[in-house]
Amino acid sequence: MERYITQKTLASLALFMVLGTVTVFVPAGLVDDHNKEGQTSFSNHSIRGAYGFAVDGLVVNHNAGMNTHAVSIGRFTADGEGNISEGVRTLNSGGEVQNQTFTGTYTVYSDGTGSVRIQVSALGADGIPVPNSIETGSFVIVRPGDRFEIIGTGIRGPAGEDLNLSLVTRGLARRQ
Repeated sequence: MERYITQKTLASLALFMVLGTVTVFVPAGLVDDHNKEGQTSFSNHSIRGAYGFAVDGLVVNHNAGMNTHAVSIGRFTADGEGNISEGVRTLNSGGEVQNQTFTGTYTVYSDGTGSVRIQVSALGADGIPVPNSIETGSFVIVRPGDRFEIIGTGIRGPAGEDLNLSLVTRGLARRQ
């Protein structure tokens, strides 16, 4: 029983997918309608509005020496000031499906690359979110006003503690 709970808990921590995390991570489509093809300078204002995303990859558990396949889909809202809200995702990690919520922050660099950090919460039996993980990612805006690609770069416990896990994930987000 203890091993099952541990694997389930680790699997649920798995995705950024971030964005998961955010993820995101992560999410493609973090650019507003004012950007044009060939744009040479970007900022946090380049990401504004609602985005849908899909992320796929592995969660590497260094303690157990095993990899768990994880996929997620979801949506979030970016405010153009570097904040992510209204994040929701469905995560399937090793066959365990979990509905999660997230909030976070992002930074867009002038070259169209960026970083994201999200705080993920799983919905408890009573429907109240329970902090689950902190996930990080890196992204690149590939089509201004439409989409961006993201990779997961890290996962930690809800208080920032090392879980001895790694994310090997990649995703795409598009503006809704």
